[in-house]
Amino acid sequence: MNIVFSSDKKEYNTIKKGTEILLAEKDGFNQNIELFVKFQDRPEILINKRKNQIHIICREISHYYRALNYAIHHMKEDEFQYQEHV
Repeated sequence: MNIVFSSDKKEYNTIKKGTEILLAEKDGFNQNIELFVKFQDRPEILINKRKNQIHIICREISHYYRALNYAIHHMKEDEFQYQEHV
């Protein structure tokens, strides 16, 4: 698994460790994914998955984990998009 962050916010080290723990506990999870994460000021969650790439845009760490959980439950789909105002 490769996690790419679009900024150098300190939260990224925290979520990287949490993400690795969460995915390691998920049975049968495909480790060959690229996860791109961006934090923004707008109160929304955006998820875009295309094949082995997942892009998550969110406002807070709790929103990130909500988005990641949603993405994990839709891993069998080749493509999907999701948007939520929080």
